[in-house]
Formats: sequence, C-alpha cells, structure tokens
Amino acid sequence: MTLEYLEAGLRLIAQQMTAQPTADSSPEADDRRPFFDWLSKTMVIDEVARAGVLHGSDGSFRDRWEFRGDYIEDLLAYSLWSRHSAVTARVAAESLDLGTKAADFVRAIHLASYRSQCAALESSGFNVSIIGAATAACNDTARESTAETYRVVTESWHALYDATLKARGLRLRPGITLHEITWLLTAVAEGLLLRQIGDPGIELFDHDRQESLLGKAVIAIIAACVDSGDGLSVEDLVRNLSGHLEQEP
Repeated sequence: MTLEYLEAGLRLIAQQMTAQPTADSSPEADDRRPFFDWLSKTMVIDEVARAGVLHGSDGSFRDRWEFRGDYIEDLLAYSLWSRHSAVTARVAAESLDLGTKAADFVRAIHLASYRSQCAALESSGFNVSIIGAATAACNDTARESTAETYRVVTESWHALYDATLKARGLRLRPGITLHEITWLLTAVAEGLLLRQIGDPGIELFDHDRQESLLGKAVIAIIAACVDSGDGLSVEDLVRNLSGHLEQEP
C-alpha cells in the first residue's frame, strides 16, 4: 500500500507541473512544514482511489504516516533516490557502448545527450528534483535528498565519461579535472531542461534527427577541454586564440 500512495503523489506532482492548483490546495492543520503545501492528504487518497488498484482511505494513510509532513518526506526521498537517480543511472549505463565503441563519436554524443534529456523530461523524479533544489536552502529534507541525488547522478556520469576518455585514448587539458567536467555538464543539462519546462516553445530538440542543444554543448566542451596534443590549458588556449585574432587585419 505504501508504494501506491507514493506513486499517487508523483502523479499529482506531474499534473501540478502543467496545470493550475486544484481547489484543495491548502496545507492540513496537522502539518507545519511548507514543502509541497498544496499536496494534501485528501488529494493523495483520492488519487489512489482513481487509479483503481486499491481503495485509499484515511486509515490506511495513517497506518504509514501519522502526519502529512512525514508522507512528504518519504515521497521526496522515494522520488529522488528511487526514481530520478535510477533513471540517470540507467541512461548512463545505456550510453556506455555509444561513448566507448561507436565509430562516429559525434553522432554518439548527440544520441546519448538526446536520450538523457528525453528520459529526464519523462521522469516525475526530475520534476521533483527541480522543486527540491529550489527549496533546499530552507528545507532540511529537500537539502538532504537533493544532495544524495546529485551524488548518485554525478557518480553515474563520471564513470561514463571516464570510460569514454580511456576507450578513445583522450586526456583532458592541464588544470581541469574529470569531476569538474562532470559538474559542468550536469549543470548545463539541468539548465537546458529547466528552460524547456519553463518555456516549452523553445526549440532545444530535433526529434527527427534525435539531437538536442545539449549535444552541441557537450561537443563544444569536449573540443575545448580535451588536449589535442599541444599541452595547453584551457586558459592558455584562449590566450593563444586571442593573440592570433589580434594579428588579423
């Protein structure tokens, strides 16, 4: 029964991301925590009943959670750790062959980037991670769950990037680490997804070609940060470029 209530909460969150709040959006009297104020116990129970698998009730809810705030904490942890982190780990694992074995490295980057963005947008866990990150400064539960999610996400992508560089005989320029590359790419990926959610009309995807703006960003970062044999740091590379441009008429 616990799982059905958690899944019901995720469905309601997904609906809330694309629709106006329902009339039943005020926090319950037994909860003092502001996180997800609109998600009431009544809404969750009704959503379980609508799913048609089990009949939700106040009693079965309280068998697991005495207060709504306790449910919110479990929902956040379930969504971030079990759903969003699991999706990220799966996509990273599926991208391993593309990164290490594909003959066309550029095409592999585009395809892996496109798939990862699509998977995130389809994940209710990702929607929750956005809300969790936004409220992390004032909510201990959001902060702890978000930090754990980022740890899992970073580990998954770091392992993929490390295997890809080794398989292709590539090395990074002096002064930049693989952890920094991972953090940078994670930030770019999430920033583009946030823009897509906030402005659905923006053209970040080419579904016919299975490409995305993230793919171009990854290629640009690789072009800048992978040592082409000159041994220059990224900073020296730009200084060198600037010097050449100044000599042009």
